[in-house]
Amino acid sequence: MGLLSKAIIKAQMTSPNFTHVYAALIAVINTKLPEIGSLIATRAMIMYKRSFSRNNRIVCIAAAKMIAHLINQKVLGEYAGLQIIMILLMNVSQDSVEIACDFMTEVGQVLSEVSPASVSVIFERFKNLLHEGEIEQKSQYSIEKLFAVRKTGFKNHQGVIAELDLV
Repeated sequence: MGLLSKAIIKAQMTSPNFTHVYAALIAVINTKLPEIGSLIATRAMIMYKRSFSRNNRIVCIAAAKMIAHLINQKVLGEYAGLQIIMILLMNVSQDSVEIACDFMTEVGQVLSEVSPASVSVIFERFKNLLHEGEIEQKSQYSIEKLFAVRKTGFKNHQGVIAELDLV
């Protein structure tokens, strides 16, 4: 179990553009062997915590993307995603805002369906960050881009692509 989970996480880290494919593979494995799905989710969360505390932006973004797609594939619950976003938006920095925007872009459609009240609170926090003006221009642009994606209903950022809805 450990070797398989380590191999999948390592493959995802080397090519984060295919994270949705790895998450679909994990979802299929999770139907027959839920221990492996749980192990991969746990390791992804641990990797995210370590990289966030060490300010390792690249690993943190890749781990957050993996967690987002695990939530999309219903391997992880939506509460994990909501907690990640709230932690990122508590102590605001340029990196935390950008990671939160990327994470919300990936998982926003699924969270909007499952927990619309929580998503509206999160977007209210993003709106407050824009109006306060204490964040840098790049972070403001990321938030504006996220609002544009939300306005389209996450059309180009679907939670689960139809071809990868295997479970």
